[in-house]
Amino acid sequence: MRKINLAVAAVVASFSMGTAADAAVVVSSAVLQAAPVTSSGVTFEGLTIGANPTGVLAGDPTATFSPAPLIGSPSAGGTVQNTSLSGQYAQPAFDTTNYLAIQAGNSQAITYSNQRSQFSLLVGSIDGYNTFDFYLNGVLQSSLNGDNIIAPASGNQLLSYYVTFTGLFDQVVLGTGSTNALEIDNISAVPEPSTWAMMILGFFGLGFMTYRRRGGSQAAIRLA
Repeated sequence: MRKINLAVAAVVASFSMGTAADAAVVVSSAVLQAAPVTSSGVTFEGLTIGANPTGVLAGDPTATFSPAPLIGSPSAGGTVQNTSLSGQYAQPAFDTTNYLAIQAGNSQAITYSNQRSQFSLLVGSIDGYNTFDFYLNGVLQSSLNGDNIIAPASGNQLLSYYVTFTGLFDQVVLGTGSTNALEIDNISAVPEPSTWAMMILGFFGLGFMTYRRRGGSQAAIRLA
């Protein structure tokens, strides 16, 4: 059993070492949406139009939504919308479902139950003042804006992008400064590799203990 524990520790350590240098979050891809959106992840469907989504939403049980106060002022977070209103918010191109609109002076936090290494979402009419801040254990890792996704970010309402950020984080704060608006949908995040390793090893451990209880031979499952 001691050898198994040592092997588990070595595998977890190898995953951790492989990701430690990749903590900074960057934009890894921005794919222009050219066809109707396929819903995935958190989509805001079933929520009341105009509501401020909080707590755990359908599509990701590990993500908690909450308003993120800006410096010097409170925030209401984003509101669920399903249409466009001139000067306020615009439906992302090719998206006919509910989406989240974050308006001037508001900011939306998404806090995950453990570390993530990838964050993806649909973003409509990207502007340079749209902000995407990533935190890990309360420490800011990266502060990005619309110009980091497409340059220049002109707010073209005929364009929407499926954007993927990669790096280590456990909280994302989305905002739009003092100007309307940031429109997003289809939010998803992927656990970082060492988290996957722990999950896989946890399943292995459960299987091993079940095998032992059933009287299996130690030699048959010996790792070294």
